[in-house]
Amino acid sequence: MIMNALKKEFLELLDKDIEFRYAIAGYLGLSEVLKRLDALAEEQVKLREDLNKIFNSLNTRINRIERTFEKLTVDVEDEARSIIKHRVKQELNIDVELNP
Repeated sequence: MIMNALKKEFLELLDKDIEFRYAIAGYLGLSEVLKRLDALAEEQVKLREDLNKIFNSLNTRINRIERTFEKLTVDVEDEARSIIKHRVKQELNIDVELNP
């Protein structure tokens, strides 16, 4: 019974007390591994933040490209309507209104 209570208390300490966990890990020779894992986790967070910044920047650029493309498309359509209207008037002597 005493061993079961001791095991339970030991496991609770490992679960709840990070200093105790590191002390045990150090005793077992795992502290360096845990420190490296912690460092990797911190680096992963930084990389995710950097990646989010890049995607935000890309989204901004893509939105600008889309707006530019839409404007160019409208400009080309307007130019085409103007040319067609002019040619119909010149060659057929008919005034037409062309809508988008």
